Amino acid sequence: MMEQVYCGVDIGGTNTKFAVVTQSGNIKYKYEVSTLLDKGGDNLLNMLYTELKTITDEYPIQAVGIGIPTFVHTKLGVVLKYERVNWSQFELSKVIQTKLNIPVTILNDANAAALGEMWTNSGDNSSCNIIFVTLGTSVGGGVVIDGQLHEGSHWMAGELGHMTVEPKHGLVCTCGKTGCLKMYASATAIAAKAINAVKNGVTTILNEYYIKNGNITAKDVSAAALEGDILASDIFAEAGLYLGLALAQLATVFDPQRIVIGGGVSNAGDVLIAPTQASFKEFVLKELAERIRPEISALGNDAGVLGAAWLAKVIR
Repeated sequence: MMEQVYCGVDIGGTNTKFAVVTQSGNIKYKYEVSTLLDKGGDNLLNMLYTELKTITDEYPIQAVGIGIPTFVHTKLGVVLKYERVNWSQFELSKVIQTKLNIPVTILNDANAAALGEMWTNSGDNSSCNIIFVTLGTSVGGGVVIDGQLHEGSHWMAGELGHMTVEPKHGLVCTCGKTGCLKMYASATAIAAKAINAVKNGVTTILNEYYIKNGNITAKDVSAAALEGDILASDIFAEAGLYLGLALAQLATVFDPQRIVIGGGVSNAGDVLIAPTQASFKEFVLKELAERIRPEISALGNDAGVLGAAWLAKVIR
């Protein structure tokens, strides 16, 4: 008998990933397309439908799970607010489900990644406790407690990017507060710091990237740090300092088995994880420091699609 398959979708600020996943958690097929959020909600909806129609025509998909980088009411299948495409109280599950005639579940993208880690690495899910943080265009997070995703009373749990890590002299965040973690540890923040330094005449090999491309990305900064560039190393040291501080506070509250870091910035590897682990050890309780250490996700960019597929499988 052929193993049942599910479709996991991970909507990102730049690209959207699609994967066909077996009920045992193996990816049979995956690819990604440009999200093009600047073209609006209708374009995003049409893209999702077109890609999912192609996948469901080719594979016997039992259910679809979609991770979205915003506030989501999973039980109702409603996107509570997604300003980038002007969605508010939008019944995304119902719309896609009606078109495809197949069960569709939606959830926050970082929550999906946390579930992906749980599904593939925890063994007994019922006793799994994980904190997952994703470092991409922004900073998101997911918390799994005793095998259950913690979404909060208002479906807004896990917004780790808006934890205050610099209360007195922090940078102003897009949310209006100052000192939010995303202003120091996101790909956007890392790139912005590098560009600002280059424009102010700091000596760095990143000048070459800026002259050549007219831009600098977080990936460029990590590459420069690996080459020993002082500016790039300092930027990642600061990101790790604040990330470790935030994770230490979370560990003190939740006492997890694992703390996992994913998202594009995590590809920096030791450049990021070394200062993060050092900061975590400095700020967390000694007893926890002996048992927990932040780690880079072994799933890479697959965590989100795996978690979305898992939830689709469970809810169906």
